[in-house]
Amino acid sequence: MRSSQESLATALAPSLRLPFCYLFAALAAFLVLNLLFVIERGGFSSSFFRQGQVMALAHLAALGWITMTAMGAMFQLIPVVLEVPLWSERLGQVQFWVYLVGVLGFVGSLWSLRFTWAPLFAFVLFLALSQFLLNLGMTLVGVRRWDWTGYHIVAALLYLAATAFLGLLLALNLGTGFLGPQVLGFLKGHVYLAVWGWVSLLIVGVSYKLLPMFALSHGYSEGAGKASFVVGNLGVLGLFFGFILGDGEGIWLLASSLLLFLAILLYAVQTYLILKSRRRKLDVALYHSGAAILYLLAAAVLGILSSLGLLPTGFQFYYTYAYLGLMGWISLFIVGQMYKIVPFLAWFHKYSHKVGLEPVPLMKDMFDERLAMAQFYLMNLGILGTSLAFLVNNGRAVGVFGFLVLLGAVIFIYNMVTAYRR
Repeated sequence: MRSSQESLATALAPSLRLPFCYLFAALAAFLVLNLLFVIERGGFSSSFFRQGQVMALAHLAALGWITMTAMGAMFQLIPVVLEVPLWSERLGQVQFWVYLVGVLGFVGSLWSLRFTWAPLFAFVLFLALSQFLLNLGMTLVGVRRWDWTGYHIVAALLYLAATAFLGLLLALNLGTGFLGPQVLGFLKGHVYLAVWGWVSLLIVGVSYKLLPMFALSHGYSEGAGKASFVVGNLGVLGLFFGFILGDGEGIWLLASSLLLFLAILLYAVQTYLILKSRRRKLDVALYHSGAAILYLLAAAVLGILSSLGLLPTGFQFYYTYAYLGLMGWISLFIVGQMYKIVPFLAWFHKYSHKVGLEPVPLMKDMFDERLAMAQFYLMNLGILGTSLAFLVNNGRAVGVFGFLVLLGAVIFIYNMVTAYRR
């Protein structure tokens, strides 16, 4: 197995300017997201689907923080992992500005309740996502050696295309109402395609490369991960078509939910096998990844219990379910991986050519790991507390625990900026 240095930066990778402009824009979005979440804490007592500020926060998380990070990471990792040059670095740079305008405009129109502007900025987002898909699609044409990470990436990009198209339809519906009573089914299908099909499938696939690399794991079975890929796709497609073609209730919803639950269990088993065979002690990045997977399991349990009719599914349940998924699973996993990716890329760019010629900092010196662990505990306490506060519908507690997550986000961003500037 190649070293982590060889695996994160090669001659095939684009210039650091491309991934870093996405990653640092995502960090800014993460900070604003958590700040607005605390400010808006009292707004979570009404309908999740009809309140503009809550929809704005959800899309700031999905588009500004999560997808922006995913884009930056994929521009860096795909050329290295799949050993193929990026088709057009220039297109990626142009896309950044188009996408940024789309995110700011769309989230702003939702937050200010100016829904008539939403379709325009949704089209800008659709254009930017089309540029991204074109760039990566043309890049993937040149891949000669495929593995399971590559298959996950292709599937995730297909789901992103479907998610973008559905998002455009839903934005157009804000002004016209042409989807009629089926709008809720389209919205649920859009959410599941985005959260599991696009983001989670991408995280899962990339984690099969990054976790063994960072933990120095060898000799583990890959069977559980392969089975998770197949079962998970069947589950998310079943949920999507159930919501789009009908009301998504009954045996169809239950069967699809069980498949997705099984896929998550299989992924947890696969990550356990990877970490069990590690030759390196757990560090701050792996602590984040492990905790994120526990939150994924918690969200999966809530989802399957609600599908079995064992839990009430009011709006407070949906807030808890969504928060565990977006902040506990996805965000915490991203934070953990960025503790590896950003410091290394900054170190490689500034110091790799000086090794042996003059003293250079060690990788662990690129950021303050004690602060990172403090941030880890703060964010976990905040995520757990906020989730419980949602369940009991306590807006004051949502604000208090949300503030802990905000403090953790500030420390995390400080560490990333420190690593970049050191």
